[in-house]
Formats: sequence, structure tokens, C-alpha cells
Amino acid sequence: MPPTPFVSRSPRAEDFILAHALGLVPRPRFVEVLATAQSPTRCATLLDLGWSGRSLPADELAGPAAAGAWPGEGDVHALLVDAGAVEADALSALDVTAHRPWVVVVASEEPGSGPAVDALTAAGYEAVLHDGASAYLVDPARTAQLRPPLAAEAGATPDAATDVVAAADAVAAPVTEPAGDAAAPDALAARLAALETQHDEALRQLVRWRARALDSWSAAASEHAGPDQDSLRRELEAMRGTLSWRVTRPLRAARTVGARLRGRA
Repeated sequence: MPPTPFVSRSPRAEDFILAHALGLVPRPRFVEVLATAQSPTRCATLLDLGWSGRSLPADELAGPAAAGAWPGEGDVHALLVDAGAVEADALSALDVTAHRPWVVVVASEEPGSGPAVDALTAAGYEAVLHDGASAYLVDPARTAQLRPPLAAEAGATPDAATDVVAAADAVAAPVTEPAGDAAAPDALAARLAALETQHDEALRQLVRWRARALDSWSAAASEHAGPDQDSLRRELEAMRGTLSWRVTRPLRAARTVGARLRGRA
């Protein structure tokens, strides 16, 4: 059975690209600026994967309120700005020169062009990927670890990525409710088997993403030996300690309920 594909809920698989590039960060965080309060988020799948963050409309960035867009402590790993004509103003209000998100995604019709790209370049950011509609720029302090996984996406599109499907194309299988108490243990056993299969596929998918990132990071680390290697090792150990527990939570819950029902039978 082929592995479960990544279900992207952003227009050009921005969520997949960011999940791939930042796959080794134990607790990734994002800030997303939208054109209006009604604009759809591009980060729904990232939230499902355990990211934290907030999405806010551009008009909330006026004046001192802009400072509240950033978390109080820690790094922001991804900043996505999709605010139309006011993108450059939004970046100015957010002051990326002070807060330094690791990756910034802004609209850009042509590689290396646009007011937002110009503003980020002036702030020291380096453009590493253009997907045809958006530019991905990286803080130079993170270039060694993020350029390889982002550059690997150059030339790819959501349609060409074999392990990515759009949310509109993902069809969920219907769940049949048990006919009664007598049928509950059998139905639960079938559901448990399905969850075990999904769990195994999810682990394979996550391991595959992280393997791709590790390959790129190891090459970068060999050229930039020093404290960054210790930091990467600590992040990897933290990820290993939390990943399996997060992924298997639904499976553990199903097993607990199954044991109780079997005890009543």
C-alpha cells in the first residue's frame, strides 16, 4: 500500500514546503498576515502537524498593535504575508529587522522582484526559492540549514510532487457506526486495524520528510562545523522524543477503548 500523501490546504503547497524545510524543528511556529479577516489561511495543515501560530489581517498591524503579532518568547520559524498591495507596508509594520523570522514567504510574480522582496533583501534576507507566485526568503543566519531543503523544491509544483495532494482531491473514507452493542467490539477492532495502518503510514511519511531534510542538513553541517551542530543534535533528540508520542495518540486512545469493550464482552 502506498504511503498516505500529504494533504495540502494552501494554493501552491506552501504548507508542504515549509513542513519539509522546517521538519527538524521540535516546536515550529508561524505568523501569517492575510489580506482581510475573511481570507483563507495557508497554515491549516501545519496546525494539524503540531505547529503553533496565528493568522491576522493586515489592518490589525496599524500602529503599536503590530508588536502583538509576534510571540513573546522564542523564534518565529515562518512568516507568510499575503496582503496584496500592502505587503511591503505589512513587513515594515512587523519590523523583520528586529524579529528575524527564519523563512518569509511573500507574493512575487517574478523571481527577485516586487516591493516586499526588495524590502526583505534590504533587510538582509536571501531569496532561495520562487514557486511561480511566491518568493521564499531566508534569514542569512539560517541559510546553511534551510537553503538545501528549500532549493530542492525549485522547479517543482504541487502537481509534480508525488507525495502531495490538494485538499479538494483528498476523499475521506466514510466511517460506519456499529449496529449495536453486540457489534461494537468487531467494529472497533476493524477501526483499530485501520488506525494502525494509518499510524504506520504517517510514521513512514514523517520519517521520509525528515530523512530528506537530514541529508541536506548533514551536507551543510560539514561545511559549517561548530555550535550549530550541537544545536541541531539537541533539536533532533527533542523531535525524536515527542514525534512518536504525538502521532500515536489516536491509536493509544482506540486501544484503551477496545480493551474496555472486550472486557465487557
